[in-house]
Amino acid sequence: MTTATPDATPPEKPLDSGEIDLSLISVDWPLTPLQGKKAYVPGWTKNPFTLSQIKKELEQGSATGVGLL
Repeated sequence: MTTATPDATPPEKPLDSGEIDLSLISVDWPLTPLQGKKAYVPGWTKNPFTLSQIKKELEQGSATGVGLL
């Protein structure tokens, strides 16, 4: 899975299926990592993740996507 850093410029071409560009997400949005379409972190509704935490989850392979609370 490919990810971009939050300070990168938006892509000039459309994203491919399954590709996540974290630079398109606002830094103040409350996020949760997903496996498929499901949140997997206990207490995810009360403990939002930051972009850097989401990026780490994606890079480790723990998450396959990102959800907005």
